[in-house]
Amino acid sequence: MSTDGPEHNVIKIKPPMCFSMADADELAQKLDMMLLEIDGAADEIATEMVCEKASHDSAASLVDQSAAPATRRILTSAS
Repeated sequence: MSTDGPEHNVIKIKPPMCFSMADADELAQKLDMMLLEIDGAADEIATEMVCEKASHDSAASLVDQSAAPATRRILTSAS
């Protein structure tokens, strides 16, 4: 199996295989399950990234705003 197309969004089965409509239905069902699983994992990763960014932004806002600008840059880049 491999991908093809300019965005690699075409699945090719090599070598060309002869299989029945029942085989095609099974392939479609299992592929759908895998894609749903991948989509769910992608949603979880995106949620984690948003939470991490929010946490980082909160920590950065705790930097002492009364400190000299150079000190604020160092403290911000360290977090």
